Amino acid sequence: YPGSYFDTKLNIVGGLQYRVADRINVGVNLMAFQLSGDDANLDPELNTRSRGLSFVSNNLELSAFTTISLFGVPSRFTQRKFINPYVSAGIGVLLFDPRAEVPEFLRNQAGDTLRAVPRAGEMVSLRQYQTERPNSYGRFALVIPVGAGVRVKVTSFLDITAQLTGRITFTDYLD
Repeated sequence: YPGSYFDTKLNIVGGLQYRVADRINVGVNLMAFQLSGDDANLDPELNTRSRGLSFVSNNLELSAFTTISLFGVPSRFTQRKFINPYVSAGIGVLLFDPRAEVPEFLRNQAGDTLRAVPRAGEMVSLRQYQTERPNSYGRFALVIPVGAGVRVKVTSFLDITAQLTGRITFTDYLD
């Protein structure tokens, strides 16, 4: 709904972890996710005018990380704690390409139609149109994933994990 900060989309993550000590794991993750935004969905109470802008960006992130658990995992995995909280941090690279649909008509600030636009309706990369002039930006950005989670022992050989991770990004051009 308008003004929502929690318009979630599916993301897919795959990774590998290796235990280097009884409380420390290292690993790598590959994540695919989508970001999007649309002025039409602005909350009118924010007193912000719609500019008729929108974007969508399909992204890939490759990251390496370390997790530190509160409790050590004994050499016999079956003897681990029932609940084991942990924190994690890492470094990664993000591949991103914000895209937008080409409008049907070019309009002035008053809303008058000036002319039809070639490629109307096509999704195009915003980077090629230099929408962030005078700055240009690349396809890659540095990210630092930071998070916390908890492992819960389900059976002797199976854990379920819940984790929240945020990313510090070093670009202002994801949109």
